[in-house]
Amino acid sequence: MPKPSFKRYPKPRYVAIEMTDQCNLRCTMCERLGNLEPLNREGGFMEMALFDKVAAYLEPDMTVGLGGFGEAFMHPAYPEMLARVKAIGCKTVTYSNGLLMDEPLAEAFVRHGMDELSISTDGGTEGTYREIRKADFNRLLAGVELLATTRARLGATLPKITLQMVGMVDNVHEVPDLVRTAKQAGADAVTVINLSCHMPELKEKSLFLYPDLWQKHFAQAQAEAAALGVELTLPEMESGQFSCGGFFKDMFVTWDGLIQPCGLERYILGDVSADSIDAVWNGAAYEHYRARWETEGPTAVCKNCHRLTNDKEAWINPPQPTYPVRLTYRQTQSSSV
Repeated sequence: MPKPSFKRYPKPRYVAIEMTDQCNLRCTMCERLGNLEPLNREGGFMEMALFDKVAAYLEPDMTVGLGGFGEAFMHPAYPEMLARVKAIGCKTVTYSNGLLMDEPLAEAFVRHGMDELSISTDGGTEGTYREIRKADFNRLLAGVELLATTRARLGATLPKITLQMVGMVDNVHEVPDLVRTAKQAGADAVTVINLSCHMPELKEKSLFLYPDLWQKHFAQAQAEAAALGVELTLPEMESGQFSCGGFFKDMFVTWDGLIQPCGLERYILGDVSADSIDAVWNGAAYEHYRARWETEGPTAVCKNCHRLTNDKEAWINPPQPTYPVRLTYRQTQSSSV
């Protein structure tokens, strides 16, 4: 019986490579502290043989996210992985807590041409940062300053350095402080994102419940950013339909080789360790969800994603996952979807 013929899609434009799902912090709002079954898993570090298989799939015009649900800098081969991806000609971005920044890493970023580093900060002052992240604010700033001075010393403009805050009632008053901190430390930009209230104790912290508060402090931050020349990106606070490339333009590869459409632990669509990436990208699982996406609409497929509509209720009361999750994927190895 002939195999079904699927429409072939060009390779994804964005590929996230989760080099590890381990982390050196336990922040107060992190999903690690919740009870989301897909995240309660035994983790580890991506092996170089697996990384090489993913790297062989990359093309020069792709954007590659080096990192995922973990602290990328913990991987001992991070500089080598960065060098290999940049040698292909890909644009690269990493999300990190920044606390492991040292001189060799800063040099690697600049010399290999890392495009952007986004550092999770979540506070504009030492007290708030320590309360949320349980870490040393001065150590964080020293790492940012080291990267900025290394960049200047080597006459480079990259990487772009962004300080990122998960906005909530605990820290929204410090968004203007974070803008000033970014300027002083040599960072280029500040980004604030919304809080996903996946634990009951987080629900009262959502900025959606305090419009007067966020409007006041966001306005102050915008004035500071304009005065200091710091790029500022604030979260969208209104509902609407937002674009997503998850099944069509994006790919997320976990540290142990499972392929997802994104990093939100939605669907497991294949296994790099068992199949070619192209066979997965143009295979039955992707085809199934692409067809549903086009006929039923994005929200029918990704019912758990608050980012698709930016719905206030979905951010404050995110539904528990109902999709097939990674813990059972390798046990079933089923081709059915």
